[in-house]
Amino acid sequence: MAATLFNLWNPYRADDGTLTFEVTQADTFRIHRGTQAFIDAALQALGVAVDGACTWDIVPGRALYYSSYPTDDGWRDRWARAWRVRVVPEAPLPPRANRLLTEPIELGESDTTWDVDDDDQDRYLHTAFVIADFAKPRDEVERLAAAGLAQAGAAAALLEPAIRGLGKRVHQLQIIVRGDLPGDVATLDALVAQLRAAGGVVNWNDHPAWPEEPEPTATDAKADAWMARLAAMRKDQ
Repeated sequence: MAATLFNLWNPYRADDGTLTFEVTQADTFRIHRGTQAFIDAALQALGVAVDGACTWDIVPGRALYYSSYPTDDGWRDRWARAWRVRVVPEAPLPPRANRLLTEPIELGESDTTWDVDDDDQDRYLHTAFVIADFAKPRDEVERLAAAGLAQAGAAAALLEPAIRGLGKRVHQLQIIVRGDLPGDVATLDALVAQLRAAGGVVNWNDHPAWPEEPEPTATDAKADAWMARLAAMRKDQ
């Protein structure tokens, strides 16, 4: 059985047909530029089929959302290494359901562009990903996003896509903060505290208490279609 080298999180198919997801360490291996084999293995693990060629970009940083030690005194443990991957297929991905995943997906493929002898620690000191999940309407999350950006200052910006609908109940907010660690850790912790106080889930370990949303059934789809037709008939009367 292959060893688990990385954990995959948050696959999201955007409106333009691209896919983003995050990667964290499950071992000591890290990621540099990525290879076609690495991306293909990640897509396969995520259950995403790409028709034709694709390109990708990888942004290294740190994220408290994926940390196993979100309350640890050491900032490096609270803000774990993470990579945000954006895959751009030659042909846009077909629509797929974007749902909240409360557990990571394992990946056993390594990135052969990363050299174990390279000192790449500086790559993870200038970017942080602040992620929070809300069981709130989108417009309310938009207001919380604006308040968060105002507190964090010019170094913060919304990632794209920044507010993600993950089923009927959940919207996920993603903010990127550019700066220098550990000097900006206090700013990051304050932003996380603000989102948590507003009802946001800021670490994946907090999700087991959230009710799962049932998958739509064929009966649900027929009922939705019938209600849509009925609404159209009433509008024409």
